[in-house]
Amino acid sequence: MKIILILICFSVSQLSLAVFRSGGAGNGGDAIVCPNKVILLDSYEAEKMHLTIDLTNPKVKVQTWRSMVSTAVKRLESFDEYTASLLYDYAMEMVTDFEKLVLFPSKRGKFVSLGYDIIAAINDSEHVSTPAGCEEHPKQLVSQVVPTGRLSYRYHFDKRLWEQMSLQEQSMTILHEAWYRIMLENGAKTSVATRYINGLVASKEFELYSFQYYIEEIKATELKYYTIRNTSAAIKHTEIKLNLKEHNLVNDESSTAVCAPGLVLNPSIKETYTILNRRQKYLKNVVFQNVCFENSLLTKVILPVKVPNAKTTLRLPFYQAEFLAATDKNPTMYFHKNGKLKSFSGLRFSKFVEMFYLCDGKESYSDSQCEKGPFINKDTQITNPLKIEFNADERPINVFERSY
Repeated sequence: MKIILILICFSVSQLSLAVFRSGGAGNGGDAIVCPNKVILLDSYEAEKMHLTIDLTNPKVKVQTWRSMVSTAVKRLESFDEYTASLLYDYAMEMVTDFEKLVLFPSKRGKFVSLGYDIIAAINDSEHVSTPAGCEEHPKQLVSQVVPTGRLSYRYHFDKRLWEQMSLQEQSMTILHEAWYRIMLENGAKTSVATRYINGLVASKEFELYSFQYYIEEIKATELKYYTIRNTSAAIKHTEIKLNLKEHNLVNDESSTAVCAPGLVLNPSIKETYTILNRRQKYLKNVVFQNVCFENSLLTKVILPVKVPNAKTTLRLPFYQAEFLAATDKNPTMYFHKNGKLKSFSGLRFSKFVEMFYLCDGKESYSDSQCEKGPFINKDTQITNPLKIEFNADERPINVFERSY
């Protein structure tokens, strides 16, 4: 009898799970059907938050799915290049298919199935309300599933609902599915955060957002990482992936940047060459006091005091600066808006010297891919430089020698 009860309970739990998923495969986008229009649930919730959805692209005369998606992507790109690029790629898969289906209705899309089939309901919205005067329950507009074969579709659209939507609502739907795909890849179980961030980025109000506000918003979604694109030779990483869920982030008090205290990086800093230490090694896994960033690029990093105090060497492709000591508790490297090294504070250097490479036996001060080098040009050496500054191409513009 106990075994039978256990089996019944198991069956009921499985049935409950099936009911929760409503028998619909995948994850979906919901539409609200009103007497004179069909709108995306995202748009209604954004309006409820007093956000103004506007995907109009001022650069084009005739608005299209492509132009409207690009408007949202461009807004996002100003804060988050990596996520914007992913959003664009996923959205354009659908846009390309829709454009093809307009020209060749009898052909099939590669990613999109657009038909008069009724999409099975998927209860992943967890919505709070629907607008008065419209149908009480949202309709399943899209189902997104992971393709299982070469001919499988990722996105299944209900054409009846799709044809009743404005161009902007259709574009919002495309963006919703692209956002949802990103969130699903980060472990999303519902579309709540997807709808929120889709409505926010598609709104005019998002153009007034600060970078610090944006980071607060994505920390509340399923996104696990924020990617910083490194363009400076002072840091050896090409990309710095910051874990949004595990790392403590704080706003930079002196700017609109965000900082990650205690982030581990590999700088382009070597042990200083001496007679006793002929094999220089780059420092690895250095725990920085602080790493600050804004709009996908570094703004400043604060070294641990022990790094400059150990008389290490900062190695750039064509320049080398030997640290003498830290002059305060926050030895800092600052970066230009393009992410290139700009200047320093709280640091003293003992030497600054130009480097060159040998290309077919000739000295090169511009090509670091030559077969030999780098070598020190001793004629350029500056002892005890008071100030070192670089331009936006990471070339020195001010190197002042210390006077005693």
